[in-house]
Amino acid sequence: MARQFCDDPAVLGVVGHVNSGVTHRGIGVYARCGLLMLTRCRQSGVTDRGLPNVFRLTNRDDRKGPGFAKWLATRWPSAMRW
Repeated sequence: MARQFCDDPAVLGVVGHVNSGVTHRGIGVYARCGLLMLTRCRQSGVTDRGLPNVFRLTNRDDRKGPGFAKWLATRWPSAMRW
């Protein structure tokens, strides 16, 4: 599917993919043909390659986990008091 997007002159970019497997397979294809890619994929390797056409619309898993753990440690005990 990524190659079909590249071959279509009406397609200027891609919004997606959500899962990391499909995202990683599409990234290289989109980079080679110059298509902009916006993704919600949270896996860290998506933007670690430094490709200029890839933009993430959400936090990475390796940043989200520690942030949520800190929130739980500081807020959850007081939130559970009735």
